[in-house]
Amino acid sequence: MTDYNHKITNGSSIRGEHLKLFRAKAIYKAAIVHPYTKDVQCYVNSKGDAIIKMHLTHLEIPDEPVFDIRDEEEIAVVCHSDDVNIPEVYALRKDFPIELPHSNAKPFTRPISLCVSDVAFADIRPQFNAHDFLNSIRRWFSLNSINKLHEANRPLEVFFGFQEVCCILNERSGGNPYIKYSPKTKYSSTLEFVEKSKATHYLIGISTEKIHASNFVRIPQTMGDLKDVQSTDQFSLTDSLLAVLTKSVAGKATLPLVISIYITQTSKDDKKTSQELFLIKTNCLPKDIVHKRKVLSKDAFEKWFYELSVEVVLLDFMTSRYGNAINNGIKDNFNKVSVVGTGTLGSAVIDHWVRQGCSEEINLVDCDILLPHNLSRHTLSTDKVMTSKVRSIKDTYHGILFQKFKFRKFHFLGVKEVKGVRGVKAECNSGVKTPLHS
Repeated sequence: MTDYNHKITNGSSIRGEHLKLFRAKAIYKAAIVHPYTKDVQCYVNSKGDAIIKMHLTHLEIPDEPVFDIRDEEEIAVVCHSDDVNIPEVYALRKDFPIELPHSNAKPFTRPISLCVSDVAFADIRPQFNAHDFLNSIRRWFSLNSINKLHEANRPLEVFFGFQEVCCILNERSGGNPYIKYSPKTKYSSTLEFVEKSKATHYLIGISTEKIHASNFVRIPQTMGDLKDVQSTDQFSLTDSLLAVLTKSVAGKATLPLVISIYITQTSKDDKKTSQELFLIKTNCLPKDIVHKRKVLSKDAFEKWFYELSVEVVLLDFMTSRYGNAINNGIKDNFNKVSVVGTGTLGSAVIDHWVRQGCSEEINLVDCDILLPHNLSRHTLSTDKVMTSKVRSIKDTYHGILFQKFKFRKFHFLGVKEVKGVRGVKAECNSGVKTPLHS
């Protein structure tokens, strides 16, 4: 892999006033009037990206910094033409330290990519301010110099920029190793724990107590790149993987291997928790690895094994009812709520209620099906036409973890139930009796 990638910050020289990208022009204008920047130069590469190079001066660095950061550093800000992600920031000094918190792993070692914000760009784009952006870079240097940028309870001290993100759709039960891995777009996918017959990959989990930035200076591309990553037993990740494969039933698996890297932490009250960080995806079968280790010499096996290609996949988790409640500031909730009627108003109420995370269990009561004319007002989509409203609404929120649904498919005004639930009756005229609780 490349040690120093000059191409990432190179381009044809251009006057700052002639920059076409709005965000790049704003950063340039902020840089030339900032009291602590100098030597501001602009470039444009063949992709249409704008590169703004400058020196940051008078950085607040102590006499004896923890890391080798100096009071003047040269940086490059790269603004991409699609403006989808926050502008990239690189420290250009060729001997700039690589083992720093909040740095992005890249396929090359240097220049070092700075993670100046861990907030999604979509959330801050409307409030983006070029002057504040430059100050956030200065803050990155200053706090890193005294090792105060990274919170002590943050498990992962490096960020993978522009990599695939995978969403876990459900909970793992009973140590089930079988997963269905489904690519969705070029940079996104989903993972679901399924029964063996539906699985596409075999998952092995390996725990680590802490992952240092020095473990992932560059994005791992082969098994050999994982040799320096330490697991909980002070063995390398690759050694731990081989131990699992040779000493357990996992070594007989005939599905492509996916390695889940997770961290174990102990809270102040001595409770242990696990947090999955990312996946290492391969095309190799565990059974093949074990077989080759038996039949090949040590040197031949290591040459083959360490050259196996791997892909790093970041993990995200499906939202849960608890998460929805926290995000919406909901502190008190109802154990059970029943909604009678799931038409225009009912479906809107249910949608709001579910996304608020207000209730642990929601009971739906209706016998109707979704007809085409309902689509102009109903929350359900066109693919649910001619299906049961209550069942389709329940299926719509299937991915929200820990949100329970029950439904009754009968007419609450007295029509005989469509597909009855044993013991359910509905009467009208003299009075309506409906089971509004499970």
